[in-house]
Amino acid sequence: MVTFFAIFSCLVVFNVALLVHSSLYARTRSPRPAKSTDRPEIKIYPLDLLASSYKKAI
Repeated sequence: MVTFFAIFSCLVVFNVALLVHSSLYARTRSPRPAKSTDRPEIKIYPLDLLASSYKKAI
């Protein structure tokens, strides 16, 4: 039981350290640009499900 709690506490401490490191890195990172203008805009066409015809399986 003591071994379980020792391993568990080590994992919790490691998890907290990663969380703190991640949050500090996210603060110092520069913000991303809102939208890049060099990419062409992608057109998305709607699916025409009502006009599709289905064959009977049986």
